[in-house]
Amino acid sequence: AKRLQQNKDSEIEAIESWRQAVHRRKIVYCSRTHSQLQQVAKEMQTCIKAHPPASKVRKLKIVSLASRKELCCNTSVQSESLQAMNEACADLSDRKAAGKPGCPFQSSHKIEYESLKFQLAEAENIMDIEELNNAGRKNALCPYYLSRQTAVDADVLLMPYQSVISKSTRDSLGIDLNDSVIIFDEGHNILDAFLDIGTQELAYKDVRTFCLLLDMYIRRFERRLKATSFLAVKKLQKCAKFIMQWMDEKSESGKCNIVASAETFAFETKLDNMNMNEVVEFAKRTRIAQKLRGMARKISQEKERDEAKLKSTDQTINNSVKNPFHAFIGFIGAMVEVSSGYKLLFTESNGEGCLRLVRASVGDAFASLLDDAKSVIISGGTLTPVNDLKVRLLPKNIADTSTLFIQCPHVIDDAGFLCLAVPSGPTGMQLNFKYKNRSVQLQQECGRAILNFSRLIPDGIVVFFPSFKYLETCLSQWKESDVMSAMEVKKAIFIESSPSLQFPPSLKRYQSKSVGDLIAKYTLAITSKRGAILFAVAGAKLSEGVNFRDGLARGVIVVGLPFPS
Repeated sequence: AKRLQQNKDSEIEAIESWRQAVHRRKIVYCSRTHSQLQQVAKEMQTCIKAHPPASKVRKLKIVSLASRKELCCNTSVQSESLQAMNEACADLSDRKAAGKPGCPFQSSHKIEYESLKFQLAEAENIMDIEELNNAGRKNALCPYYLSRQTAVDADVLLMPYQSVISKSTRDSLGIDLNDSVIIFDEGHNILDAFLDIGTQELAYKDVRTFCLLLDMYIRRFERRLKATSFLAVKKLQKCAKFIMQWMDEKSESGKCNIVASAETFAFETKLDNMNMNEVVEFAKRTRIAQKLRGMARKISQEKERDEAKLKSTDQTINNSVKNPFHAFIGFIGAMVEVSSGYKLLFTESNGEGCLRLVRASVGDAFASLLDDAKSVIISGGTLTPVNDLKVRLLPKNIADTSTLFIQCPHVIDDAGFLCLAVPSGPTGMQLNFKYKNRSVQLQQECGRAILNFSRLIPDGIVVFFPSFKYLETCLSQWKESDVMSAMEVKKAIFIESSPSLQFPPSLKRYQSKSVGDLIAKYTLAITSKRGAILFAVAGAKLSEGVNFRDGLARGVIVVGLPFPS
């Protein structure tokens, strides 16, 4: 058995050395959501079947990369929180490394074998999220680690924005963008994506909880910690107390809604006198956040003398919106990496202070991608005005000759496309959807207008509302009158579900548990020649990344016009 293990290890080493010797230029295709990437994978499959390559041409290898949330198939690890899943997976890996029972899907040799099969396959191979999950369940191996392993040999990587934009995420996935071609689809989202990913938030209650648990940790394990570890934990504690003291001073002085540079904040909190790189490195290497979380859970279960104090501690942890330990470690980690393009905001609401480290400009972050990549392509249907995008996104040292703008004609000819602004309804009432004008009469007039359009437009109609709340208000009003029943005579009705707003029982029968199920039912109603109306919300899941092709959207109605950002 030992000799067999040695042979397997030598085979794996040979594969790794071969991989390092063969460098391939990758195409990294990014979009906002995994559902959009799933559609890209399906379109690629359609193109490959329609236009098969010549026999001597090397076949494409395409892999989707996603988080454990989408790929983990271990039911004991699956959780609503991605961070909790990451922690549970890391704990199981440690157990397996220590020779104890771990995750049954973590088998390095199985993953290497499947990865090699993927690389040596003679046909095109597309490992999207669905294929990865199927392979994991069929062969009892981890789809998450399989995707990371097969990505090394892939020609095309399908990834969400955040996995490409965030350097720490790229490093954890082992993604090297050197000499690659990066494509950002739905490019109008790229500025917001850079800003969101560059933002770190830290609430006062998270700092307080972190300090409280760190004090308990030091008291419990002081004698068991090595001298170097003890000093590092004390530095971490001092860092947290400096930040909490700064927030206390600002709150007591009434100085809220402060905007400052990251450098000013570091000076005022005395963090510039500490080696923050060492602190962050220690926190990541020792996984101190996971240890504190585990200790907090253990404390909440123990019956100690000071039961009230422990109860209040547990209550503080449970009431935190985010994991306070990871929130704090993430914040100081971001402080280490910040550049001059960052600002720090301090606000106070309901007596609770909050720090936000925000990226004021995206030029520096985008420049790092340009330095690594062979080229970057930003595509989308709503990129204009392009000059505004170039000013906010591109570094100043990029010459105009280095950029190329290509505009393609619409897929629908002008003769087959009609765009109308509808100022008034069937009774002549003005359709002004400003908030102050949203009366019951306006809702009824809107419903009658949509009803008339449903009588004229064949197949599918998609209707976008400005918010779920207003959509629910209008639909409930139409349900009480005869408008909804008149619509159902002409077409089947489907409604997008809200992640937070509960629709009344009378409307729930028009909804589905998932977007995929809703689209499948909507498509079936149209292909059965009955036709359908799909009510959705601008900015929600159905407004981007869903391919309403052919009869699925013979008409699109937008209720009200959103203000430009």
